[in-house]
Amino acid sequence: MLHALLHGKLSREQENMEDILTSCVFGVIKQLPADRMLIPFLAQARFDGRALDLKGASDASYEFWPQLRDTDRSVCEPDLLLYMRGAPIPTICVEAKYRSGKSGVDDADEGTAEVADEWRSVDQLARQWRVLEHMQRPFALVYLTAHCACPVAEIRASLKAIHQPSASIFWLSWRALVSIIAGDRWLAEQPLVQDLLALLDRLQMRPFEGISRFPSRQRTWTFTVSKKSRTVGFLWRASEAAPSWSFRTRTG
Repeated sequence: MLHALLHGKLSREQENMEDILTSCVFGVIKQLPADRMLIPFLAQARFDGRALDLKGASDASYEFWPQLRDTDRSVCEPDLLLYMRGAPIPTICVEAKYRSGKSGVDDADEGTAEVADEWRSVDQLARQWRVLEHMQRPFALVYLTAHCACPVAEIRASLKAIHQPSASIFWLSWRALVSIIAGDRWLAEQPLVQDLLALLDRLQMRPFEGISRFPSRQRTWTFTVSKKSRTVGFLWRASEAAPSWSFRTRTG
């Protein structure tokens, strides 16, 4: 599927980009040692000054698109459940997005009213939190997006809908994978990882890496010889170069 997505050979019926991206990326990660890619990737998840605690984590098992139910009140289908071995938080729920945001907006998000019953919340992350809470085991909820910066407003709206001071949601960007690959030579040499990096490039999901240096002046010089006076002259010219740059924002 990674090759098909990379070369644009998927049919219309298969074009659920978020599911395809999740399958491609974590399908590759699953084939690699957890300490080389999965754990360093998840370690980048954070929000409001807090980072996801992965101390002692050694490996993980994967469950894609599980259907989770809390009695008969609520059902959700996150993109991925990770069962971490040796970690203080054994269950990590991943809700992955590409160009869309979370589904569901409560009235409280619009500033009109509080949600009277948390089980009536339509906020996607809040509903997942409530179902996971019913499992009665430590868990973390990771909101994985293509943003360059944390979507603070989205996460705070979800936390407001949960109505629990102790609740926490972590944010992670797909773009963090590029830095992890660049920092591990062995990882960067793996053919599957090279295909994954090409996919991230095609989807324009490299992180911002700064602006390259450019000359501030254009300099030219010449030697001249006067036949009449038989002297050698030196001519130096410098002109200002006017660099230009802009930020482009893609929507939709």
